[in-house]
Amino acid sequence: MSNSDITPNLLVTGASGTVGHEVVKQLLAFSPLTNQNVIAGVHTKNSAEKLSKYSGLKIVDLDYNKHDTIINAFRNVNSLFLITIPNPDSIDNFSDLLN
Repeated sequence: MSNSDITPNLLVTGASGTVGHEVVKQLLAFSPLTNQNVIAGVHTKNSAEKLSKYSGLKIVDLDYNKHDTIINAFRNVNSLFLITIPNPDSIDNFSDLLN
């Protein structure tokens, strides 16, 4: 199987918030056309339950203050839709990861 045969994975952080939730809905609506998997990054069980109604959506644990959840959430991700709250710790965590 070549790399062109692999379906790309797009991670949406903050997926259970107002903006993130709408982004997830729109991406899922267009995912058959764009041929990509949509992954929702959430940090609470309640957030995951809110999104569990969407067929084909993969939900992963993602807490900006827990480095291991960032590493796991980014595994096999090709694209990122990054939604964060203004928090210096979050910026440092993602800067470390992206560098």
